[in-house]
Amino acid sequence: MSVRTEELLMPDDDLEARNRKLVRVLLAIVAALVLAAFMIGIRW
Repeated sequence: MSVRTEELLMPDDDLEARNRKLVRVLLAIVAALVLAAFMIGIRW
């Protein structure tokens, strides 16, 4: 609940920057998982 109140108090610019950073991190994680699965697929 404290996280939501902090997000509401944050300016839109900071929130957008945080969302962009979060999206990049998530995309990096997904890309790493896809790459790992691809390399495992090559090994088999």
